[in-house]
Amino acid sequence: MSAIIGNTNEKAPIRYDAHLDRIEILFDDKVYEVPRNEDIPVFKFEMINTPIVYVKETNGYYFRLVDGKNQLLKKEKIKLKEIKSSIEPNSLIKEGYIKFEKQNPLYFIKADEKLLQVPKNAKDFVSMYPDRRAELERFIKENNIKIKQEESLIKLVQFMNR
Repeated sequence: MSAIIGNTNEKAPIRYDAHLDRIEILFDDKVYEVPRNEDIPVFKFEMINTPIVYVKETNGYYFRLVDGKNQLLKKEKIKLKEIKSSIEPNSLIKEGYIKFEKQNPLYFIKADEKLLQVPKNAKDFVSMYPDRRAELERFIKENNIKIKQEESLIKLVQFMNR
């Protein structure tokens, strides 16, 4: 997809390879991997509103769902799964093959050069911020926040940035 590179107005056809965690660019009908460094930290795809950012602490790429003091980042994962044989008796594929399998995304909060993985439940999430415990517990309860739902996490992190 066409994307804006970094903090410029330059556009190029780019794709994100979630299996290898790399950004690839098409130039002169050849595909090149974009080097991992802080010089080009953001890629903004024109068709989707979620930029991909480079995080030097993990040397990887994440989708930034919320920007601000506390950034909500989403890590997409795809694994290769080897299938031993075809389950269809009339299939043309008789021997084993490999299939891409999308994993559940992981969510992280980046604040003050620290990257913290979002826990699976609200109680553990609140314990990550002991100085804001009561405020976060009240917000989670009043807004029926579900830590496992992306929309709820976005609301929660936006609240934390106020």
